[in-house]
Amino acid sequence: MDVFFNSFVTVSQAVLEIFVLGLAGYILSRFNFLSQEGLDDVGKVVIYFTLPALIVSNFLGKADLGAVGTWWLYPVGTYLLITVSVGIGLSVTGFLEWPERRQFAALIGFPNMGYLPLALTATLLAEPARSEAYLVIFLIVMGLSTALWSLGVGLISGKFVNIWGFVKSVATNPPLIAIAVSIVLLLLGWEVYVPDLVVDTASFAGSITVPLIMIVLGGQLANIHGASKGYPGAISLVIFLKLIIYPALALLAIYFVRPPELIGFVLLLESATTPATNLVIIGRHYGEETGLLNQGLFYSYLCALVTIPAFISLFRLIYS
Repeated sequence: MDVFFNSFVTVSQAVLEIFVLGLAGYILSRFNFLSQEGLDDVGKVVIYFTLPALIVSNFLGKADLGAVGTWWLYPVGTYLLITVSVGIGLSVTGFLEWPERRQFAALIGFPNMGYLPLALTATLLAEPARSEAYLVIFLIVMGLSTALWSLGVGLISGKFVNIWGFVKSVATNPPLIAIAVSIVLLLLGWEVYVPDLVVDTASFAGSITVPLIMIVLGGQLANIHGASKGYPGAISLVIFLKLIIYPALALLAIYFVRPPELIGFVLLLESATTPATNLVIIGRHYGEETGLLNQGLFYSYLCALVTIPAFISLFRLIYS
């Protein structure tokens, strides 16, 4: 018990460090020091510049695809797991109206596999483990991005997503493009095509990504407006499934399979993370009422302050 408590305190302090950055973004946005337009601009800097730079610098500067085995299994496996999770979300919510039922399935099925895990990894791991964890996270994000802009858009909007719309969404996704290009360059032998100066500059630019990510996340939560209608039953079920059952199942699998500790850490982190904030953006874009999405995100982030440190501490007990 003492080992768990000491680990919980240590991890909680690390998690609080990144959530304080999120709180800064929340306060700046809530009190209009950072407008919605300004928040969008910061988000664009992350999406179009610093995050792709971080991806390129980690893939080309330190990555070894062979170190993660059959690397393609991560994006493919992620897509399949998201599809199954969405199905579970739809099957357990017969008590909701159809629009809310679709939103519940999105909250359960599409986790924040990029932003929050990157921030937690940056805080909890030191080099070289941090860069190796980043690589696995980026590969997982490949599966998430393709699922989000195909299955996710169709689920939230209630509309059929045509092939052209899916291709356009994926082809204009800078982080996904950066991952794909980096993998191709790695397979071809990037040293021949890319000067060290480019990788070093990308590393320098990418170093500010995590603080900016948390400020954007905090600002997005500040701009989430709850609906007059509450969903206490649905929100409780989201938190129970997403933040307790899913990471508990992952922890159980890790206990029996015992993958390499770094891989196990990332997989647990991905299973314990909150729903993706992009779900609200998609819902608003298609003119959907996002009351359940708003409340689900807000309360999930509050509960994650306790659940994430708890599961990481349990994970550390397994490998101690």
